Amino acid sequence: MIQKANTSKKLVVLLNQTVKSIAKHSDYQEVIGLIFQKPANLVASTSKLSSKTKDSFANFSLSKKDFSQICKTGKSFKIDRLGNIYLFSVNQLEQNKAFNGISEYFSHLSSQNSNFDNWLITPLISSNQSLLGIILVSNPQNNAMSTTSSILPIFAFVQEFIRSNEKLSTEELKDQLSTITKKSDEKLKTVERTCQEFVAMLAHDMRSPLTAVSGTLDLLSLQARKKSEIKITPTISSLISVAHDTCKQVIHMVTELLDLSRMEYSPLQINKTPIIPQELVTKVAEECFHLTLEKHIRLNFGCDPSLKPILGDSHYLERALINLLSNAIKYTPENKEVWLEARSIVQTHGKKHSNYLVFTVIDSGSGILEEEQPYIFDPYYQASNRKGQLGIGLGLAIVKKIALAHGGEVSVKSQVGVGSAFSLSLPIED
Repeated sequence: MIQKANTSKKLVVLLNQTVKSIAKHSDYQEVIGLIFQKPANLVASTSKLSSKTKDSFANFSLSKKDFSQICKTGKSFKIDRLGNIYLFSVNQLEQNKAFNGISEYFSHLSSQNSNFDNWLITPLISSNQSLLGIILVSNPQNNAMSTTSSILPIFAFVQEFIRSNEKLSTEELKDQLSTITKKSDEKLKTVERTCQEFVAMLAHDMRSPLTAVSGTLDLLSLQARKKSEIKITPTISSLISVAHDTCKQVIHMVTELLDLSRMEYSPLQINKTPIIPQELVTKVAEECFHLTLEKHIRLNFGCDPSLKPILGDSHYLERALINLLSNAIKYTPENKEVWLEARSIVQTHGKKHSNYLVFTVIDSGSGILEEEQPYIFDPYYQASNRKGQLGIGLGLAIVKKIALAHGGEVSVKSQVGVGSAFSLSLPIED
């Protein structure tokens, strides 16, 4: 509302400048400018108008269609690319119903001075061909069109007004868009925050009963192995084992959902301590070794023994590498291989050299399509050839959060039918 009021003030100033400029650079005694708008038109004049006259002009309305009909009754003067000016006598204005409400003013002037018997009317046509308003100029030429030299100032300042008005409209639109965007951003942040809080609450509430179910299934599996008084057939034992594994996977997904929600809601709190790369790689390989046994996959791991310790959060980095390695095992067919390695590289940016420690996990899976690779680290995104697997696509998003929190990055190189290589790069601090 304030922006619209400011724009109207600027438009009034612009209209007054246009009216005064036309009068200053010509011999016309009276120049009146009208801008059609609701609830009241903007009015400017070279002479002081009475309150009654101002009100009549402020409430005057004229459509482009009506104006086109009126123009057919007057004399026309046209200059290419600038527009038309129309000449009307006061009698014509009085007889035309479209001018009801303001023709009385022109009749009053005409009765006092013959110099006001005829008027030039110039339409203010915007670039989208809408009628913005009109400029009325008294014409003392005895019902004859003024000379080109005397009409040119009208054309020139009318065109300048239209250009300036459109600039004002553009600025107003930008201001409105900026305000709308700001409000939308605020609402979006509120919605996102509410969603994150809801997801965190839901994940937290789900994990407790799931843990209880998993514990019960674990107990039943233990009783089955002990051959206690609880009789469990091999078939039921197998079903319990499947249910137990599935329950653990669901708990893992809920935990990832809860963790990512926390990472989105507040910055990751990193506790940096010295980490020996060889020890980190070995620990991650040991954590995932049982997964390779189940699928008869060969796990190759190692790194250059000369690598120096780095500063990082051992808990989060271990988790990131376990996510990458478990993913690689998950999508690698049986009897194939996966690799986990660490190495140092130097990146050059102009004259600046930066050292990085890069952990790379390579699988022998089906690979990821090139057009899908830019989105693989987005939350909930799953590559088309990996859908159907149990999971909700949060593991790689968490890896990215951990990498960024360390000032590093994560990337992927993949070829369909060959496999994928995921790299976690961390800057080596001097």
